[in-house]
Amino acid sequence: MPKRKTTHAPAALTFEAAERLTQPERLTRFQAEAGAGQRAFASMAKLFRVMEANLAPGEAIFPLLIGAGIKKGTVSNASIAASVFDLVRDGKLTEEEFDQLSFNDCWQTKRVLSRQSKKQLPVDEVVAAIRERSDFAEEFAALYEHGTTAAQQPAKETPAGKESGALNKPESKPAKEEEPITAELLIDWLDEIELAMAALPEGDQSLVGAKLVEMASAYIDAGKSVRDRKKLAA
Repeated sequence: MPKRKTTHAPAALTFEAAERLTQPERLTRFQAEAGAGQRAFASMAKLFRVMEANLAPGEAIFPLLIGAGIKKGTVSNASIAASVFDLVRDGKLTEEEFDQLSFNDCWQTKRVLSRQSKKQLPVDEVVAAIRERSDFAEEFAALYEHGTTAAQQPAKETPAGKESGALNKPESKPAKEEEPITAELLIDWLDEIELAMAALPEGDQSLVGAKLVEMASAYIDAGKSVRDRKKLAA
């Protein structure tokens, strides 16, 4: 197995050094480290986009960064942040506003803008929420998962209500029409897979990535899915 290339990150604070600090010094150091991490996250998003635009023929951004010793999860996170930085490039957010976003802020923003969101928000509404609400990430997460904010979700029945028989009859919902499968929709699904992969351990990321490569190669090389090729080989 090839050795991972070393990166040139500054050494982390040792546990012994943290013990030697006073409590006020630890708080100050914590604030400084948090700020440095936030700046690094924003910087990686911008570097990702600029490097992507300046790749040599035949180069791809993910293999380039991973080959430089950067963890796959870090590269995936930078990709997610870069997609939200596109709001700055489109003139929707200022760069200073983007610099204040955490990874979770970017992740939830990307999800609520995707077609897989139970309620997909327009870009202008997303930008307004980022500017006006301190809890916008939680709101975006609820909209993605449930199609409503936490405040809009119906209250659960209490045990007392159940005992008294005061149960509300669920409202009938119209049947949802199936959305036709299109290339755009599949690309959105792949974006969702990329988001989910960021939370996996590296070994699992490799397994999923290998499957995606196998599927893509089947269509590119033969115009058939992996399942179709297995049927032909049987």
